[in-house]
Amino acid sequence: MADILSEIKTEFPRFIVNLVNIISSPRKTLLKLSKYEDGHRENAMTKAVIYFVLSCLICSLWIVPIYGEEAIWSKTSFIYAVSVPLVFLVLGSLAIKISWKIVGNETSYWDYIVVFSYQIGTFLNIYLFTNFLNLSLLKYNSSNTFKQAIRAIYSDIPGREDLLNDSNTAYNIFLIIGFIFLIISLVWFYYSWNVYRQLNKTSRSKSLLAATIYSAFMTIVFFINLIIFNALE
Repeated sequence: MADILSEIKTEFPRFIVNLVNIISSPRKTLLKLSKYEDGHRENAMTKAVIYFVLSCLICSLWIVPIYGEEAIWSKTSFIYAVSVPLVFLVLGSLAIKISWKIVGNETSYWDYIVVFSYQIGTFLNIYLFTNFLNLSLLKYNSSNTFKQAIRAIYSDIPGREDLLNDSNTAYNIFLIIGFIFLIISLVWFYYSWNVYRQLNKTSRSKSLLAATIYSAFMTIVFFINLIIFNALE
């Protein structure tokens, strides 16, 4: 445990630098971070997973408007913030491994974990931060609509139909901006997918096919992760 904490303390100063570099130049940075010398795979994996865990903890800041500060920083939510995403990391990396295996590539599963840790950790911060901005704008435009939206969308409380049926300008703007931010986040993710093509040293057509297969597998991963989250709740 002491070794892990020491490693986290060492990696934390690099976290922000890596985060900024991955966002601004995902293909180049992810490829650089995925490379390691022979015999140093474990060290590369440790750094990648620590980056992912730190990303998940930062993500907790972006969902405070949804669940509230007390809920986010409670001990239980802290466990959710780390354990559930780690399951997602393992299953998501497995989906990538299987997708590339189907198209005929045999790169190690552990190499996929290294890349995916950096990629998905960054993606979650991009998506949740933009969602945070969108919620902040909704609250600024209409605090009442903001409260209704939080209850209806994130708390499974009846009321979403009322929001949709009303000609609520603030809510409609929220939906449009949310859709735009989602598209931007997904474009970034699939733009960064090129690192797997370089990792496998293969063609663009195979990379596209692997990405399509991966997208199908990820619907299953999201479903499994949702079941686990609800079971732990």
